[in-house]
Amino acid sequence: MVFTVISIAPNLPPADYARAVGRGPPYIETMLPYPATLRQAGWEITKHTDLSAEYRDSVRRLLREEETHADELRTLLGGTEYSERLARRHRTLGAIDAGLLQREMFSAA
Repeated sequence: MVFTVISIAPNLPPADYARAVGRGPPYIETMLPYPATLRQAGWEITKHTDLSAEYRDSVRRLLREEETHADELRTLLGGTEYSERLARRHRTLGAIDAGLLQREMFSAA
């Protein structure tokens, strides 16, 4: 099995943890870190890759494109939805840059 996940960086102080939860995707909180969850379910991790830099670059590109096509997106989504989407992307990018959010790829057998 191979999958990627966006997760909260480990060992954050409570205030940073709360920021990560508020700036990450829905349902980002987990009971256990992914490696522990996989082991508990009987999977052996064969490869673990940090894709956080690629995640940051992807969000940056998406943000740039959404800003480039602002007029079309405002027409399509409405001004309020477009503004909220842009603000959410900026918050997410800030959390990635601050090391609060990470993207990882796991291979497990």
